[in-house]
Amino acid sequence: YSAAQATGAPNVGSHGDNARAWASKAADAGEEWLELTFAQPERAEGVRIIQSFNPGAIIRIQLAGETGAFVTVWTGPDATVYPRGEIGVLSVAFPPTAQPVARVKVVLDTKSVSGWNEIDAVELIAAQVPEEPPLLQYGLTSDDEPSLEFPSWPAGFALQHATSLSPPDWTNYAIAPPARFESAAGPAFFRLVSVP
Repeated sequence: YSAAQATGAPNVGSHGDNARAWASKAADAGEEWLELTFAQPERAEGVRIIQSFNPGAIIRIQLAGETGAFVTVWTGPDATVYPRGEIGVLSVAFPPTAQPVARVKVVLDTKSVSGWNEIDAVELIAAQVPEEPPLLQYGLTSDDEPSLEFPSWPAGFALQHATSLSPPDWTNYAIAPPARFESAAGPAFFRLVSVP
């Protein structure tokens, strides 16, 4: 019944009292809490709590980074309708966190659902954060004829050029750095696109 029982994947197969789940020291004692630390902190957009016995007592979910105070992301009471005699899952979604989450604190009001309220597992749902677009670095040459130099860009991208954006007329300009563009050639727009 220790806090360690709420770590890792769910391992309680059916609703009922089971020592492989976390349980508070006493039943119906009022406010109790469980704190879990995740080995790989990551930005999150949700939490799933697998309640293997007497679900519905959770009243608050809080998150924290490796340092810093807890921030509340959900408060109850839990309005989920849990079928009698079945494991209950509380799924809470929230906007992606700005910083990686390392700790989750689950607060229960054990008086609200009679008997021991047991938790089998707590899952942190990783945020689907779009990757930052790669940056294209450039500079002006010091030659008599001004030109743009593109000394480098990330692997896996090709440099494209367009003379108009309305309508766009993108064409491949270079598939690997470095690249040079003679500015006398007219209007110029550049972008990086991923290549297979």
